[in-house]
Amino acid sequence: MMYDKWDPKAGLVNKESDFIKYARENGLEAAKTKYNDLLKTNKKPFAGELSNLAREFADKKDYKTANHIMEFCLELYPYEQEMYEEMAALYKIQGKYAPPTQEEFVDMLLAGKVDEGIAIFDKVKKAYPNWMLFKESAINWVGYNLVNRKDYDNAIKVLEMNVKAYPDSFNVYDSLGEAYYNMGKMDKAKWNLKKSLELNPDNKHATELLAKFKENNK
Repeated sequence: MMYDKWDPKAGLVNKESDFIKYARENGLEAAKTKYNDLLKTNKKPFAGELSNLAREFADKKDYKTANHIMEFCLELYPYEQEMYEEMAALYKIQGKYAPPTQEEFVDMLLAGKVDEGIAIFDKVKKAYPNWMLFKESAINWVGYNLVNRKDYDNAIKVLEMNVKAYPDSFNVYDSLGEAYYNMGKMDKAKWNLKKSLELNPDNKHATELLAKFKENNK
């Protein structure tokens, strides 16, 4: 179910939640207090509902309230990448720094503007430390795309950025290790593949690449 695409007419929910109704009439903080016990049991409003409510206040130019609602939305749904793009759109209206969408960012990298993209990544992390600029899978795909083009230098830069964004993911180290392997940089390949296995000992891909490396160096 795509909660971030919430729309009563889409059939994903058949009515607006009581939390949203109360927040609209009495304010977000009052709603959080009233429904605190429900929030603790994970019975939370959908991300799309909160986004829609934020838009209502933004349309009234009450940006302070709209920002507050979206900040709460991101607290509840820190991995809903689309909600960060909603927040960026809200910032843009207010003249604040608005990070690019994932699609814009990916297109930039694929166009060869990798250094520019990394600079944006660093800027976003400095301005909004918890911001989710992209999904791990999206940048992993870009990295493999560049590897397939044999643009290894940029592939490494992109995959290293993914490691910075998702340092606890075994897969980002696996992909970076494979890229180094394809470049012939075996020491760095081994380090990243071993790191991947530390995070996930069941990672067969990393195990197979390391075994292949050992076989080739007998």
